Amino acid sequence: HPDGKKTAVASANPAAAGDGTVTFANMLTDSTYELSAQPANALRVVLMDTLISVTGMDGSVQADSVSPLEGGAGFSTFAFKGDQNKINGTLKAIDGSADVTKRLVKIMPDPGNIQPRVFADGSSDTTVVSDATGGFRTYANLREGKWIVTPLDSVTAAGDSIWAFYGTTADLTLKGTGNTESSGILRAYRMDTKIQGVVVNDHDMDLNVVDNGEALAVDVNLYRTKVDADSLVGTATSDGTTGAYSFTKLRQGTYVVQRVEPASGDVIVLRKTSKGDTAIVTTDAGANKTVGSLAPNPLPRWDYLTGSVANAAGLPYFTFLWENGTVSGRVIETGDVSTPVENITVSLYQCKTAVGVAAIDFAPTPEGAVAAGPPLDPSCTSYTQAAPLSSVATDADGNYSFSGLTEGIYEIRVSPATAGYSNDDTGPVIFKLLGSGDHEAFYNATVAASNHEVS
Repeated sequence: HPDGKKTAVASANPAAAGDGTVTFANMLTDSTYELSAQPANALRVVLMDTLISVTGMDGSVQADSVSPLEGGAGFSTFAFKGDQNKINGTLKAIDGSADVTKRLVKIMPDPGNIQPRVFADGSSDTTVVSDATGGFRTYANLREGKWIVTPLDSVTAAGDSIWAFYGTTADLTLKGTGNTESSGILRAYRMDTKIQGVVVNDHDMDLNVVDNGEALAVDVNLYRTKVDADSLVGTATSDGTTGAYSFTKLRQGTYVVQRVEPASGDVIVLRKTSKGDTAIVTTDAGANKTVGSLAPNPLPRWDYLTGSVANAAGLPYFTFLWENGTVSGRVIETGDVSTPVENITVSLYQCKTAVGVAAIDFAPTPEGAVAAGPPLDPSCTSYTQAAPLSSVATDADGNYSFSGLTEGIYEIRVSPATAGYSNDDTGPVIFKLLGSGDHEAFYNATVAASNHEVS
């Protein structure tokens, strides 16, 4: 019917147990007929449903000459697909630490999916958005066939990636009518995690204030999995005032944080007890999206009693110790300032624990200045080594000096017998060394003198 009314002259259904053949009998000769198939079931859709024209009716059986349909259906005038199918799935972080919400998921037909659903915009693709739990589902009806599910990476207007799926897809085949297929869980990496920390020695133990001289500017390297050139992610420099450094826009995962030793040689940077220690940290899309703090409380510090870093466990925090301190003094005969003792042995020990150490004023002496006031109570309870760290003989003026010393608590002991004396009338004395260029000079308030006395 060229007028488009599509009024059926005749209609027929294939036999239920037959081969799908439809026959119209008693058609007029010398006529042209158009055939169109309409599904009786609303859950099915007829493919190739353009009108088929049959001409030359001469009393014989006429058949259309349509080529075989793709997909192995064989020769057919019409074919149908099941309709009103749906696809669902879930988006989560690669380690399951978070749901990937409000992300676009594109669902499109496989290239071999013939005559898929065509939506109102003329496209065969549909896009859905994951919900507050990372779930997604199609609301549009999908025809039978193979479909490809592709979650889209999340990128800000500035081009910064937030979530990356690295080409993750799911292939699903819909069969029948009114069915739902699941893609399962599709995994993404969070791409904006952070690692941040400080290079600080909280000398005065006030816990959360970085005072003058307590921060160090030093390069910090970040590596993937291990310390080598191929794994290097980047280098950050800690702030000389706050000690803070940070690495941003990181893909979630495990990293190795290592400080770079300063070239000056006057300072070492430590994480536990050795300058070779590194921090191994793992970021994720959940609670550990940011690892570490730019202003931790408490701040890391060197524990002078235990000889290790305090307040840095499991975090990318470092402390540092200056190695340019000096301890000096003078030895005289008891009660005679004008008689220096030459060539007497003075030994230096580094204390691990010391009487009165809790009362130490840990404010560092400014670089190049000499500390005022007396040394500490004269007793170490143990040393970091059985033998002296170093021993020297006094010069003609009775002077001694130990330089290039690492920050810490030290004890000076004089050996009277090495210069023919019997008694150390002053006794052992403890010094503290803190800060760059710290110079602690002997002064003992208990004998009201600035000299070590022997008799």
